[in-house]
Amino acid sequence: MEMYDFSVIVPTLHEEKTIGKTLSSIHKARKKSKRNVEIIVVDGGSKDRTVHVAKKYTDRVLLHEKRGIARARNFGAMHAKGDTFVFLDADVRVPDNFFEELYEQFISNGLSGANCRVMPHEEVYPTRFEKSFYIFWHNLRRVCYRIKPCGTGDNGIIVKKNVFHKVNGFDETLPVIEDLDFVFRASRHGKFAYLNDLIIHETIRRFRDMGTARFVKIYLSNFFHYLFFRNSRIKEWDPVR
Repeated sequence: MEMYDFSVIVPTLHEEKTIGKTLSSIHKARKKSKRNVEIIVVDGGSKDRTVHVAKKYTDRVLLHEKRGIARARNFGAMHAKGDTFVFLDADVRVPDNFFEELYEQFISNGLSGANCRVMPHEEVYPTRFEKSFYIFWHNLRRVCYRIKPCGTGDNGIIVKKNVFHKVNGFDETLPVIEDLDFVFRASRHGKFAYLNDLIIHETIRRFRDMGTARFVKIYLSNFFHYLFFRNSRIKEWDPVR
């Protein structure tokens, strides 16, 4: 059985508008890398052309009827052959040197887990305020990581396969904050770091759809609710496509 350095796992549901560019950037980075990388898409039953588009770029498209991002990630990890899992959302772009930088910053430093830095992609023409907010959010995450590793914002979670299985993956009972919960639990089993210089870009669609104030209010309310009660306050995020 072929083994991989990295397994990239991307959950999808009705993502025909974004998944092509996302997978194209991952595929391009893989071609430019010396590392052995597999790309896995886990689809929750899309009725559009998501699966058709994904098959152009991926090694495998897995169909999983039970919806939920935690379930999709766990299902993808169950079938992944890589030594390190990279969990990305369906609306991101990675740089051409992503896997080489990941190997240098993650593998060479003996990390068990990490989070990437996330910034808005220039193709969505982020405003000065949006850029400033992401810089603020980045600095906040970096400070929080010095206190306790946390996966706030689920884009760009990286974890060793053995650590993932030690904590039984993502908690499928959590509709939101599952990223925070996962990193909290997984960081007890090895060295975690915030990779300040490894930047991925996203379309900031939820940020724009909800508006800054509402987005921050909902996220922080769930964050603190989790810290005190170990569960999320809301039942699910409304889909944004």
